[in-house]
This record gives sequence, C-alpha cells and structure tokens, in this order.
Amino acid sequence: MYPDSSDTTTATNDVILRLETPGLRILLLGAAYDLALDALAGSGQSLTADVVAVALPPGTPIGPQGPLGTVLAMAHPQLVVVTNAPGGTGAQTALRNASTLAPDDEETARALNTLITRAFTSGSIALRGDANGWTLGA
Repeated sequence: MYPDSSDTTTATNDVILRLETPGLRILLLGAAYDLALDALAGSGQSLTADVVAVALPPGTPIGPQGPLGTVLAMAHPQLVVVTNAPGGTGAQTALRNASTLAPDDEETARALNTLITRAFTSGSIALRGDANGWTLGA
C-alpha cells in the first residue's frame, strides 16, 4: 500500500487481513503504519468487523482522530484487541514487556462504542464463534 511517488521500503510491509466466517468477522491489522492505515481507509473496501486486532507498543494510545482511529471507526468493532508490537530492542523491549494500559483506553472505547483490551496485560484472549455469533472467553 504505497503511493505511486513513494520510495520502496519494507517499513510498512505488514499484512492486513479481513477474515469473514459465519457469525464472526475479524480485521487483523498487525503493526500497520499510518501510511498503510490511511491507504486502507481510502481503499473503498468494507472494513466492517466484529473484532479488530492491532499490535502497538504498551501504553501507546489509540487516537480516535488518527489513522488507526479512522480505520476503527469504519470497522465498527465490538472488540479491539491490542497485542505487543513486534521488534525493538533496549528500552522498546522493556516497554513491550511492561503491563501498561494506555491511559485513554476507556475514553477511546466510549468514543468508538467498543471494548478495548490489551492482550499483554490480560495474558490471553479466547474467542468462540459460530453461525449464531461469537463470545469472548472460554
């Protein structure tokens, strides 16, 4: 997802997937950068998802006005699952391993009318789905 005039780079080579099954739609954003999120928002593709998974460094806020917030608003998810962003060394690794919640998650969740959970603080998340819908938990 590069503009025609951009330089070739691997910095934004994350794969973005939208999985649609009977009763459950998931949008997997990975650690997508703003450029990819902007391109996704402008793609004209349906982003509707029950669950959106995104990788961010711990404590990184989800700004409702930024590219991620725009994609989330378009997806209308019931649940946003935030996992650890890959890579990084030193201080970045220490931050990734910390159990830090972003201070504005509750406010962002209200603005987007969704539940936000950070997987690196809750351990793991179990979703079950079938043609009748999906549930969170075992």
